[in-house]
Amino acid sequence: MTRKKSQTTSTRQKTSWANPKSLVTLGLLAFVAVSVIALIANEVGNTSTAAEPETNTAASTAEDRVVVYYFHGNARCVTCRTIEAYAREAVEKSFPNQLRHGSVEFQVINVETPSTVHFIQDYQLYAPSVVVARFENNAQTDWKNLDRVWRLAGDKRAFLTYIQDETTAMLQGSG
Repeated sequence: MTRKKSQTTSTRQKTSWANPKSLVTLGLLAFVAVSVIALIANEVGNTSTAAEPETNTAASTAEDRVVVYYFHGNARCVTCRTIEAYAREAVEKSFPNQLRHGSVEFQVINVETPSTVHFIQDYQLYAPSVVVARFENNAQTDWKNLDRVWRLAGDKRAFLTYIQDETTAMLQGSG
């Protein structure tokens, strides 16, 4: 009988995590852990974005132009930074003359600032994104969210080609 009692105690100890009090404790610990991770990620994102200028690479704004936007939030993952770097590289390497003359622009925009939050609705953004927009007489006439950038982030050559092709199509008016 003593042996049976110790087995029952041992069984209770093994399954004690399943009682409601333990489940609540585990849930709260998980919440705290996720909150701490989010705060750290946010701080890292704020520190790095403050150091990076978000500027337009064109010397002057032409009335007729194509703008390649990279939209991001405060917290930025490695893939987000890769997408920005590849998009910038695609535009700068493929359109150097157009950049210099202002017929192509590359802009990096944090959509989590009061003056830029409208872009979320304007371009139906739900994640960091690359958007190509055409302007004629300083009025936007067309735009396209390049939604394949996330799938292509692991294939630099395909990513660069995708950005180049979409920007070329927008320049030609067939975006």
